[in-house]
Amino acid sequence: MSTNRRPMSREGERGMALILVLIIGAMLLMMGGLALSLFQSSSTGATRHVQAEQGLQAAEQGIDQTIGRLQDNLAYNTSGTTPFPICGTVLPKPPDSVVTPNQESAWLIANFGPTADTSCYPSGWLQHSSEGDYVAIQPNDRKTIYAISWIPSRSAPRRVRVVKAEWLPANFQPEHAILT
Repeated sequence: MSTNRRPMSREGERGMALILVLIIGAMLLMMGGLALSLFQSSSTGATRHVQAEQGLQAAEQGIDQTIGRLQDNLAYNTSGTTPFPICGTVLPKPPDSVVTPNQESAWLIANFGPTADTSCYPSGWLQHSSEGDYVAIQPNDRKTIYAISWIPSRSAPRRVRVVKAEWLPANFQPEHAILT
């Protein structure tokens, strides 16, 4: 009696090797997808960080510009003595009832945001810089300067930054000095 038998161990090894190759291939594919996902999220985070810094730089530029004007003329302000009655001569004055930072931000965005009607504002109210667009507001009855910036522009903002600065006029104002 003769029987043709193949050894079982050879076939089992071939099948096991194929399964192992498929598992390793799937794991490598998942690790590649994870690496790509991490790269994209870190790239997006870096872009957002850069835009946030640009927004801060643009808003601080508005603050610095206003402080410079105040050093030249302590009576400088961007609002008139009455709340915005004459179209085209003054910028809106913040309401007296503003208490929280969220209310101040909401007021700024409502009056200067991309959807606000700014057709009556004086020419040159919106400033442009390499970082983005910004506006600085210094009400006449406050020692406060508000600045809002839009990156890359007010018409198509990706990032909006609001900065508020309190200032006190100095008794001594040198002509040439670095102010901090």
